[in-house]
Amino acid sequence: MLDWESVVAAIHELRLESRLKELGGESLERWSPSLIVPVPGYLECSGGPIPFRAIEYLMVKRLRTTARGRLVAPLVEDLTAQLCRALDTAGANYCIEPEAICISARH
Repeated sequence: MLDWESVVAAIHELRLESRLKELGGESLERWSPSLIVPVPGYLECSGGPIPFRAIEYLMVKRLRTTARGRLVAPLVEDLTAQLCRALDTAGANYCIEPEAICISARH
């Protein structure tokens, strides 16, 4: 079983943006730097709390972009390896896509 609390802790520690797709929903939520487990059994990203059972998948950006000033290009870090290690530890079923990692809520 997927350990959502560990997944959320890893995403928070790496300061990555994420968004959720609900089962039967037509579109994804917007990208958000905030992902929490507000109460046991629920995830909350940008659109309010959603029960684990109602989540189709979670998308997490692989790259972290940090502004460094107006005249300096932003710092872009690829955190794919660190995130994948954390997801493996949490028992996540995921795939790596060009922009993000897609974590399936179903096994």
